[in-house]
Amino acid sequence: VLSSNWRRPAHAARVRALEACVSEHLGEDFEFDARTRPADERHAPDRLRCIGDYVEALCRPGGDFCDRPLRVLMLEDFFITPLDGWSCGDSKID
Repeated sequence: VLSSNWRRPAHAARVRALEACVSEHLGEDFEFDARTRPADERHAPDRLRCIGDYVEALCRPGGDFCDRPLRVLMLEDFFITPLDGWSCGDSKID
């Protein structure tokens, strides 16, 4: 799932290049299966909320993972923000 600013149409060529690079390293074709919803993200909590909304939708009744466990590996720099001293909703990130 692509969640970075590269999910915007203006970055389509960059995404194709990234998918080609990952494909080369994996030795098989790779492409992102999905993208998080478009959102006005300016700070780390905005990105985390967007990713959380996506995962929550997968786990809702009728979602792709509503009847089985979901494991998530997330590679994210959160706008190069340290993982301490900020909040996302009511949750403190420290």
